[in-house]
Amino acid sequence: MEQREHIFISYSHEDEDFANELKENLSGQGYQPWVDKSRLEAGDNWLEAVDSAINRAFALILVLSPHSVSSQYVIYEFGYAVGVRLDVIPILHRPIDARDQHPRLAALHYLNFTSSERYPWPQLYTRLERSKSQRRSNLSAIQQIRPRLESLRLEECLDAVENLSQINDPAAYEAILDAAQHPMKDVRAHAMSKLIELTLPNDTRAMPMLQQALQDPYLPIRKGAIQILGKMGEIAAPSLAYLLHDPDPNINTLATTALLAIGPTVVPAVLRTVNIDNPDNTNRVMRMVMKLSDTSVPYLQEAIHDPNMGVRKVAADLMKAKGKRVTKEVMALLDDDTTAVRFFAAQILGGNDTPTAVQGLIRRLSDPIAVVRQAAADALGETADPAAVPALIATLSDSNPAVGEAVFNALLQIGSRAVPELVDALPNTDRDTRRDIANLLGQIGDPRAVPMLARTLWDKEPSVMQAALRAFQMIGEGAIPGLITLLQHKDEKLRIAAAWALGEIGNREAVPALIKTLEDRRSAALRQQAADALGRIGDAEAVNALSRALGDREKEVRKEAADALRKIGTPDSLKAYENWLRRGGR
Repeated sequence: MEQREHIFISYSHEDEDFANELKENLSGQGYQPWVDKSRLEAGDNWLEAVDSAINRAFALILVLSPHSVSSQYVIYEFGYAVGVRLDVIPILHRPIDARDQHPRLAALHYLNFTSSERYPWPQLYTRLERSKSQRRSNLSAIQQIRPRLESLRLEECLDAVENLSQINDPAAYEAILDAAQHPMKDVRAHAMSKLIELTLPNDTRAMPMLQQALQDPYLPIRKGAIQILGKMGEIAAPSLAYLLHDPDPNINTLATTALLAIGPTVVPAVLRTVNIDNPDNTNRVMRMVMKLSDTSVPYLQEAIHDPNMGVRKVAADLMKAKGKRVTKEVMALLDDDTTAVRFFAAQILGGNDTPTAVQGLIRRLSDPIAVVRQAAADALGETADPAAVPALIATLSDSNPAVGEAVFNALLQIGSRAVPELVDALPNTDRDTRRDIANLLGQIGDPRAVPMLARTLWDKEPSVMQAALRAFQMIGEGAIPGLITLLQHKDEKLRIAAAWALGEIGNREAVPALIKTLEDRRSAALRQQAADALGRIGDAEAVNALSRALGDREKEVRKEAADALRKIGTPDSLKAYENWLRRGGR
């Protein structure tokens, strides 16, 4: 068994001169002081060196001063020493406020080194010798107990574990760790129960044993391992996170409890266990993170930068579930340099109708990357804020078809509130955008679009005109009042378009107005179109008016009226049609 003969000196950098004086004095007395220098270097390697040095020491001298009680390094070293059951000797170098002391320090008697003229060196040497003597005594006792763990008698092994747990020494803890891997399950279970009591946060010595214990077929040992991992804190989060998906409900329940006790810092580890191809797995992850409340948001922001796309997706879904509470945090992600981060940020803002979110999404409609523009359009659709309509209309003609489709759907979701601006934009855009707007107006079905759609029936581009025709078919009966009104418009083209559209809709509600139009002496083209519409509607109410139109002065009107009578197909209409044919069809 390794002998521990050196002394670890824990101090704040501001007290370095005193620490060096202390080191020189102890060296002169034959001790081996260990002073940490690695903490002054970049990186986290100092932790490894500190842990190893404390584990090999027989005592830790803690230099107390206003600086040291607030130093993260000193606090860590002191906490770790207590965790491994090392003897801590406090030395007061500069006066401190009692309220700043760690609770465990209050119970320790410190040596007063505040006056350089009266340093109590003899008392320090006495304390050190006592520590060294106790350490040697402990090691001797441990050496005598360890062989009993190899006994074939269960009671003797259990008794050995119990005796080891009474020895306040790091080596005893290590011996119990070994016992937790004993061939007899009852010995393993007893050692595990002692480790639950003895293990403190950030003590990683048990980690290799715990990884093995998590695979133990004996359930109490697995449960004990989870309890210990929970006490170890954030460092154990990855191991606990994977247990969320254990098939044994007892295990994943214990793991959930342990993770919740550690707190939001476990979020990255939990997210890294996600498997988006497994809904149950994903749901467990999402439930776990949601239980950690809004304090998990910084970790979710970090997770959206994770290289694993599944982690990014779940983190985005979780932030979206938090709604408007995370607007500020997501806005920072919306302007990130990484395409995937901007993409997920846009997704998160879907349905968030705060002005800040809407303006941010509108800005992303101009993103250089198509998938981000598409995500922004989708999100604006969920938000359904009319403030986005002008920008969405401008993006309808996006070079990427998927973006254009997303914009189209967004405007469709905004619905009637988008109609005024769609109507205004319809005549002033390129061909493809005019076609898309006409289709949109048809699907939205708002009668306010009728006058502009009627004008669009005369569009020079056939595809736009066809879109307007389809729009009237989709609007259906709702368009009839507006079209009837247009039959009286001063613009002949609008009157003709209205008549055509009424025939296309085919509702008999339009018949009286079309009959009246059939008698409009101002325009033969309009009368011809009214006759055509009445024929397509096919209502017998129009037979008399169409029969009179067989005497119209314009040949094309007469022919259209005759054809309409044939289409209506009643005895009266067919008789009138046959008489027209006998007269030579003129």
